[in-house]
Amino acid sequence: MRKSVGFLGLILVMLMFAGCLGAGIAITITPNPIELTFGDDSTEVTINVRTQGFGSLRIDSIIAELIDEDEQVVDSHETVLDLTLPVVPGLTHPEVIEIRLPEEYVYPTEEEYNKALLGKSFKVNVSITGSNPVQSKALVKFL
Repeated sequence: MRKSVGFLGLILVMLMFAGCLGAGIAITITPNPIELTFGDDSTEVTINVRTQGFGSLRIDSIIAELIDEDEQVVDSHETVLDLTLPVVPGLTHPEVIEIRLPEEYVYPTEEEYNKALLGKSFKVNVSITGSNPVQSKALVKFL
């Protein structure tokens, strides 16, 4: 019994050095796709942050970008956090953020909206920077 506990401990140490049990996070965006219609100039989305591994994790900032069909960033927002957190695997934290259309994509009439945006698709890219940077993307559909 004692040998098996020691062997298990050795395997855990080897996995940690290999990075398999190192602290990390994964993120997803819901809903995906995000659907906007005439009159919508913003919407709320949920960023689901799930922890992985053991240890501590530094989170510098969260960056949300709205990217148009030409792959140009049309809006960007950064929230500086500057946090170091202990991490245990399997915890999930939902964070609701607002995605806003820039003023040049808000149209006063449905006819102008239909001509400019109807049927197009943008992307939302959310990145978390720090000791283990991650990102997730969602599609934005204009209906």
